[in-house]
Amino acid sequence: TDFGYGFHVFILLYQPFIEKTLHEGVERFPCVEVRMGNEVESFSDSGEGVTVVVRDHSTDKVYEVKAKYLLGCDGGRSTIRHQIGAELIGKTFQQWLVVDVRVDDPSKYPSNLQFICDPKRPVVTYPMAFNHHRWQFMLKDGETTEQMEQLETVRTLLAPWADLEDVELIRKSVYIYHARIADKWTAGRVFLAGDAAHLTPPFGGTGMNSGIRDVSNLSWKMALVLRGHADPAILHSYQIERKPHVQKMTRMSVNFGRILQTESRTVAWIRNLLFRLLNFIPIIGRKVRSGEFKPEASFLGGLVASDHQQQSRAARGKLFIQPKVRTTDAESILLDEVLGHGFAVLGLEVDPRCVITTESQAFWENLSTRFVRIIGATEQPGPEDGLAVVADLENKLAAWFNRFQVNLVVIRPDRYVFAVFTTNTASSAAQELRQALFPDGQVS
Repeated sequence: TDFGYGFHVFILLYQPFIEKTLHEGVERFPCVEVRMGNEVESFSDSGEGVTVVVRDHSTDKVYEVKAKYLLGCDGGRSTIRHQIGAELIGKTFQQWLVVDVRVDDPSKYPSNLQFICDPKRPVVTYPMAFNHHRWQFMLKDGETTEQMEQLETVRTLLAPWADLEDVELIRKSVYIYHARIADKWTAGRVFLAGDAAHLTPPFGGTGMNSGIRDVSNLSWKMALVLRGHADPAILHSYQIERKPHVQKMTRMSVNFGRILQTESRTVAWIRNLLFRLLNFIPIIGRKVRSGEFKPEASFLGGLVASDHQQQSRAARGKLFIQPKVRTTDAESILLDEVLGHGFAVLGLEVDPRCVITTESQAFWENLSTRFVRIIGATEQPGPEDGLAVVADLENKLAAWFNRFQVNLVVIRPDRYVFAVFTTNTASSAAQELRQALFPDGQVS
């Protein structure tokens, strides 16, 4: 299943390749400079900007960098988190040995994510991209990092699946799994994201995903503020929107760990029996197999409309769906490819530009708003100036609008619903969005 978002819910990637792709990707932007081997030692926040003290370990020289804001993505031992006085709240769990290998023939190894709930030694194994495969082995009481990372230990543990002579060993490292969340993610002009803000056991596959969600939530807001198109007060919505979902995902991962890590034969027998019984209940079995048990990425407060209409309350703060649509070029693509990178207003069988008034035209233009009209699956979209027209190939968009009994939706740059409207209330859309972006009423 894709949960309506256009991509499969489980995508098993190889993180070093993701990081390599990100490094190569930022080379497209002349405004971005990546400085490897440089470490932040301290910073000061003047209220008008941030001065960061950095040490270049290749020369041992110390220099300063000045910026409007500082985003601390410096990991679980974050210097930034420590200096703003934030504390990681939660627990530390069992140690696990992680073994990564490259294989010649992936078909010889498990083809899906497997939790092997053996009370003698719980194991997790799964394939990754480009012929990579991973095993994770829980350490028992008394076992040490040095012992577990020895080649002979790895050979013995892998023996049920693979011979070390037949694979290329890439990594063998012991990790301590944590479930900890910082008590505060912001202080003045300083923000935390990723592992600096939260540490999650890997059982739910939520660690890097949560970090990407963090920066996806914060980056567009910060860009609006820096361009003068929003008040800095909107940055307070970052923790309001992200922390509750991180807490839910962390609880899910912790519960997964409890199910997996038990070393009691009695508890394991009861667990196995329970799962067999639950599998016979169609709706529960489907949810477990498809991943539908994962908490929805949504929020009740934050940067969303403040109106009290029932339709808007039910829709706002939820991730908008992403079905396939047909464009004026007769091309079938995912909806996000039409929406651009800013705000978007979609209208079902109506012109979404009806939200524009004489007073609000410049406001919508400053936000680089994309306007999209949705037509029926059997209709052929035709080009219109200042308007994208797409056909709803699977009628999923029509079903979404009909569910909330509306025909207009305002979507944020991170694809969360800001608010929904009807043609009768369309003229209030700009006022609602302006009020959210400038909560103190001081529009620049």
